[in-house]
Amino acid sequence: MTYPATDSQPAKTFKVLFVDQNSSEKLKFLQLDHPRLNERCDYLYDEQSNQLYELKRFNGEHDNPHSKKHRAVYDHRGFMIRSLIFSEKDTIDGYVVENSEILVATKFNAIYLLLKYFVMTELRGLNINELDENDQSGRFLNFDDMIEQLQESSIFQGLPEEFFSSLEASLSEICKVIKEGDENYYRVSPAAIFQFLNQKVEALQKNLLESENTVKQFLSSKLSKPIDQGSDTEEEVPLEVLNLAAKRAAIQLISTYLPQSLGTCLLGQFEKDWEILSNHQVLVEKAFQERQVAEENLAKLNESIGNSSSYFNKRKNQKTSAAPKPKVKKVAIGKGALDGFFRAKAK
Repeated sequence: MTYPATDSQPAKTFKVLFVDQNSSEKLKFLQLDHPRLNERCDYLYDEQSNQLYELKRFNGEHDNPHSKKHRAVYDHRGFMIRSLIFSEKDTIDGYVVENSEILVATKFNAIYLLLKYFVMTELRGLNINELDENDQSGRFLNFDDMIEQLQESSIFQGLPEEFFSSLEASLSEICKVIKEGDENYYRVSPAAIFQFLNQKVEALQKNLLESENTVKQFLSSKLSKPIDQGSDTEEEVPLEVLNLAAKRAAIQLISTYLPQSLGTCLLGQFEKDWEILSNHQVLVEKAFQERQVAEENLAKLNESIGNSSSYFNKRKNQKTSAAPKPKVKKVAIGKGALDGFFRAKAK
């Protein structure tokens, strides 16, 4: 294996980017508003496919939470070792990149940027759950006028002109569309928004409930009740409860890409379902508290029995010695206390 000279390179200048194998080489780094957070984040734009990617950074400063074997390794100075080894397949040639920063590009749905825009403009200050589309004051706009408004927003600043031409399908997902002649007119629709989001929740919920998914195992462990006080075996989680837990987890994950008000509305659609889940969680907590109390009482009882047993065994093994009998002093015949009395009577 060969190594290129890297002595002249300052530390932490190497960045390793992992992208979709179907992406082109015409990639552009951008900074855009995060759909939920009030900060600019890193994105990647494929100019050939008009695909937007979100960039996630991994610096290796934390242990792998899914493995007890693969733990972070530190050098003698206390710095974490973050080297990557690259080599061509079926060859011995390659190189090592030290202190690298890993960037993973994942496909990003531009609808989440559109949702932030509409919540900040036409839906601002409104209760989206209770909003009647017939009461909306916003007007229908054709595609060109809608794009012109989007380009003026700070949310989309930095995106090239070509990106906006691909938003027609995204707008159709969350807007009410009216066709007049050969032209479509768009107005944001709360009903369409929740239909889109609920479809995402359903798909993610199904994925979380796959048998090999670690999230399903985690949810099951948190929702299982102990069968009895003397066993570590736990009761199987009712299917309805597990489905609700997976739905709530899916909503919470999707809400990380939604404005807070919209995420709250999405969660609030299922208040009655959350009551069922909450009641089950109360029962689980109560069952574990009862088992804990029972285990503490059993431990105290065993300790008491052990102390009593130890006491009786000690008494049993202890040799008890009888008190010595007092020695009786023998008196010679004729010298006793009554001998003089009997003699005097005889005279």
